[in-house]
Amino acid sequence: MRAEVFRHGTVTCYRKGCRCDSCKAIHLGEQRAIRQRRRAERVEVDGALVHPSAKHGTASGYGYFACRCPACTRNNREGVASRKASGVPGR
Repeated sequence: MRAEVFRHGTVTCYRKGCRCDSCKAIHLGEQRAIRQRRRAERVEVDGALVHPSAKHGTASGYGYFACRCPACTRNNREGVASRKASGVPGR
């Protein structure tokens, strides 16, 4: 059986498990581009940047989609306060 060989510095190589510096760098660049595209999809509603695809009032709405609607912002604040109260270290 022949082993698969992937070129380093590619997304495919990273996805197959390689964590060398060049594969990590390409993955980081890809993730940044995805994050920028998601942020560009937000629209302003009543002065807040809202993502139309976010499940509002959830941690993923605030974090993954960068939605800043009142529901997502409130949920994030409550989560931060809860973690602080329980002694869980933050970032």
